[in-house]
Amino acid sequence: MKLFDQKEFYECATRFSVASNPADVARSWLQLKGGFSELSGVVHLDNYNRTVLPSCIRKYTKEPLDYLVPYFMSESLYFVDNKMLKSIVQNEMNYFPIDYTVMFDTNMASYINKLVRGESIGEVQERLLPLVD
Repeated sequence: MKLFDQKEFYECATRFSVASNPADVARSWLQLKGGFSELSGVVHLDNYNRTVLPSCIRKYTKEPLDYLVPYFMSESLYFVDNKMLKSIVQNEMNYFPIDYTVMFDTNMASYINKLVRGESIGEVQERLLPLVD
């Protein structure tokens, strides 16, 4: 794509690579000068501590109940696009929908299939039933 060869895009990406907080990300995005409306960005920020998983789900990502693996390696992600920045400037905040997509590996999918059909899944049933519930 030609847009990746443009100077503004390169400058934004370079600044993203050293961003440490949301203000850095916003300043980086402003390098695009309002163009590139088809783009959105996501960057990991070491100093951006966000908890996005509710505690009732989080317990299933840690030992001994580590049945869930987060899609992203970190919760310290910051998302940005032109519409979000405009909302933050105009309203001092931005609300955006959260995608609660759940993906299952083959084993988990087979367990859920059996649970839905009312079949036993053996000794893992006691551990997985609360997760599925």
